[in-house]
Amino acid sequence: NYTGLKIDGEISALKTLSRSKVDGIVLMATHITEAHIEVIEKIDVPVIIVGQEHDRLYSIYHDDYEAGYKIGVLIGEMYISLALVKKILQLVFNVSWELFKR
Repeated sequence: NYTGLKIDGEISALKTLSRSKVDGIVLMATHITEAHIEVIEKIDVPVIIVGQEHDRLYSIYHDDYEAGYKIGVLIGEMYISLALVKKILQLVFNVSWELFKR
């Protein structure tokens, strides 16, 4: 269900999905509010929150800062590796890097 990033839409979607006899709901909410919690506690369908951590709900949470840091390190290592390969090729084969851009 597309909710337009609106809390009312998320609440409505939770209610609609629970009436649709689904086995469970995976919710990526804009921001968990008390209204979300009230509906989640009333419906008879398990709900898992994704992308946020909440002490009263089941959630799958990832650390954005750590994920960004690790991606940055990986990109840095790839850049260093590419620069090293370029330098080795230039030294060993005395070729210009421009040949590899074609």
